[in-house]
Amino acid sequence: MADNKDGTKTIVKLCAAGVVLIILGYVLIWFLFMPTIGGSFGAGFPSGSGGSRVRSVIIDVEPQVVYRIDKNRFFTLEKYKDCTHGGFVYYNDTRRGIKELVTSGATDKEPQDELDLEVENDVMAFKGKFIYSASDNVIAYPFRVRNYKYGGENYYFTYKELNDKGIVFGGDMSYSIYELKVTDGAVYIRSSSTDKMYKKFNTPNSGEYESIAISKVTIDKISQDNAFHCNNNIKPRSVKYN
Repeated sequence: MADNKDGTKTIVKLCAAGVVLIILGYVLIWFLFMPTIGGSFGAGFPSGSGGSRVRSVIIDVEPQVVYRIDKNRFFTLEKYKDCTHGGFVYYNDTRRGIKELVTSGATDKEPQDELDLEVENDVMAFKGKFIYSASDNVIAYPFRVRNYKYGGENYYFTYKELNDKGIVFGGDMSYSIYELKVTDGAVYIRSSSTDKMYKKFNTPNSGEYESIAISKVTIDKISQDNAFHCNNNIKPRSVKYN
């Protein structure tokens, strides 16, 4: 009986040792090959190839007017790879000597990187009608916000007055916008061409709006353009990766 017990203990010890060796083997394989596997997770992303760093990009390209309000006021797209990849959008007023970056969440103090060039500029991404009827005391524009964690995107607008009041406000336009109109003191939004009412956001604004019939809205003057546009025939003179 004692021999049987000793034999059983020996078998148990050998099995336990075998399990430990198998676990150690898996751990060793994980450490040896995980960098390669991890690189495959980044497929489609510039930073995901074998852990390589994201490079900065300097683009030399002719700026182009992508929306004109009047002869003095307009928006330009600059430092872009093409119409749907990267770039910064600026509001310009040549009469008042204003040039202001309006690209959402961006800074032009640093070069763009490869990830910036993967997507369209967030102002240029707005494909609805954009009617600018405000004076040169107002800077207003639509922009997109992307949800990187859950996917999807929403559109918002920013409205800023340049006088002493310094009013700045914005609103959520949801994911589908047919028309955005900007006037002094108010912003009007329609979600589709069949809507009979505007959502009217007044300044200053707390995020609330009132509904108003289209027939009740009178626009005194209309911008030269009614949507953002871009000439894809303009190509960069050089694109440098660092």
